[in-house]
Amino acid sequence: MTEFNDDKFQKVQEERWSRLLLTLLPLDFGTCWWVKEKIWKEKIRNYDQNSDREGHPGLCIRQSRGLKTLKSLVPMLHGSSTHKVGYPVWGISPKKDKATWFGHVHTTCISLGRFREKDNQGDMMIQLNRLKPRLDDPEAEGLRQFLQQTGIYE
Repeated sequence: MTEFNDDKFQKVQEERWSRLLLTLLPLDFGTCWWVKEKIWKEKIRNYDQNSDREGHPGLCIRQSRGLKTLKSLVPMLHGSSTHKVGYPVWGISPKKDKATWFGHVHTTCISLGRFREKDNQGDMMIQLNRLKPRLDDPEAEGLRQFLQQTGIYE
């Protein structure tokens, strides 16, 4: 008779959730996200803890496939329309003629498990951006060049 191992069960459950999330979520380079402010406040040092905004855009810069557990990290850039520094992307917000800038703060790594979290109202803490779910090919290439030029990626 096999003894029930709680740790082994937990690892199997984590692996299943990870596979499910990776199947359902497009966590590829250049995907655009909406991240609730609570997560940015937790992840970015010196972030405005008094901010009452609902959230900010996030831009996935993951280049490898190595997401195996819920603790695996997804690298993202924080987006802002007021900090006009970094790499500009249009069409992320309802104001199509206004750029959202990425790269004005250091890369933020968000664990894969956070992509399944909900807030108190039952809304997802991280959602795919409905207006622009992914960069087009020229934008993605421009982002790669920006990341190389700034030393974020070599």
